[in-house]
Amino acid sequence: MLEECKNDRLASSLVLCRLYNRNFQVLMIKRKSSMSFSSSYVFPGGTFDKEDADPRWSQLIQQKSEEIPETSYSKKINLQDAKVTAIRETWEEVGVLLADRQINKTKNGKEFLDECLRENSRPQIEKLVYITRFITPIGFQPRFDNIMFLAVAKNDTEVVIGTDESDDYLWAEPQEILDMYQRREILIWPPQASVLTTLARFKTLDKVISFLKALKKIPHMPEIIQGDSCVFYGDYRYTRTPEIIKQKKLIHMLDLAGRKVSMQISPEIVDFLTNLSPKL
Repeated sequence: MLEECKNDRLASSLVLCRLYNRNFQVLMIKRKSSMSFSSSYVFPGGTFDKEDADPRWSQLIQQKSEEIPETSYSKKINLQDAKVTAIRETWEEVGVLLADRQINKTKNGKEFLDECLRENSRPQIEKLVYITRFITPIGFQPRFDNIMFLAVAKNDTEVVIGTDESDDYLWAEPQEILDMYQRREILIWPPQASVLTTLARFKTLDKVISFLKALKKIPHMPEIIQGDSCVFYGDYRYTRTPEIIKQKKLIHMLDLAGRKVSMQISPEIVDFLTNLSPKL
């Protein structure tokens, strides 16, 4: 594994969606100006706590887990652990608990595990659909390895900002959020822009989920080009794309120039990613 990636901090985010008219909305929270990613809008989530991998979760959840193998730039991860992190962080940050029984408010992994065991509350990890995995590009700090999931919330879900890290939130359609970013009304970062661009392609959550379930769980460590753009695996400019693929001059790029977000992706890349082996 690349030396720079060995100490990447594992994290999970949860893209909460709710039905809205004939479309759907996404929840984003605003980071406080005093925090990292200052004043930007992000999905609820945070870093992994060791208790998120406690063996007692398997006894409570009683569901076969899945692992994503190590690559040259990413660690092996257990998806059950990552989903527990996403559910716990969402509970701590916005007061939405994806579990079969309610529990008292918690502030960390140990409290969350203890409360779930005490109340026999099972995190509903089956409701989480894998979206993507973003790893901080080489040369940038701080370094994160962030797994993102999607889950559907009830329309009457109450959001309560409950941490010292965020101070506001919004529900909006994916394209609306991208438009707000272009008008400089809000700040988002490339991982959020990439996910929102993907979601904005679809009119219904059913179609979103069908598409996501067809994708292989490929870890993406983008490479920055031309200042405002980044390329991903499969693009002919990406250093880890196999030479045989580079020769086809395929494009897999997130363009943020002028804040007009666009994901340029060759049709062959979509097929490539849905059939690619997770071993890179």
